[in-house]
Amino acid sequence: MTIGETIRRLRKEKGLTQDALADALEISRQAVAKWESGKSAPATENLLKLAALLEVPLEELAGPKEQPSCALEEYARMQLE
Repeated sequence: MTIGETIRRLRKEKGLTQDALADALEISRQAVAKWESGKSAPATENLLKLAALLEVPLEELAGPKEQPSCALEEYARMQLE
């Protein structure tokens, strides 16, 4: 899940519109729309505000770190042997 998809999901879970979220963050609705569509990403300051407003840890907004697939791990292991 992308950061934009996570923002959209959390925003909707809180019952907020893009306008309401933008007002709370003191930014434009267009900025929120760009985040959610993946055309841009929030600055660090806005990520911190989003986490507080949406009542989630910052890590939830950023998403889990991608782990290499098992096949990739196995290939890497074979190359090292």
